[in-house]
Amino acid sequence: MSAAPGLVLLAELRAAGLTVQPQGAGRVFVEPRERLTPELRARILERKPALLAALEAERVAALDLARRVREMAARWQYSRDDLAEALEAAQRDPSAWLACCLADERFAGLEHAATPFMPGEVHPYE
Repeated sequence: MSAAPGLVLLAELRAAGLTVQPQGAGRVFVEPRERLTPELRARILERKPALLAALEAERVAALDLARRVREMAARWQYSRDDLAEALEAAQRDPSAWLACCLADERFAGLEHAATPFMPGEVHPYE
């Protein structure tokens, strides 16, 4: 299932002030419930597979960005505090930090592998 149709709905839900999270077993958790209109509820049910695909795509992208920030931090010898600050900033503004990581990777002459960071991998700051 493509994430693209779900990304549009996800953006609309967030613009409406809703928080959307996967709940496992094909379920979606949306809050605050009082902001969930019958129309939005119907659209969520209609596009649930695409919405779940969009949430998964975001999760994988966030893991990949965190891995890239960690690798950049290791190259530039960030302190633990600097790394923590960079990871928090990357969560707030992922587009800017991805651009920063890409520029750093080009500067370092790296050809970036597209595999996301997976929990349990050993990194210099873990």
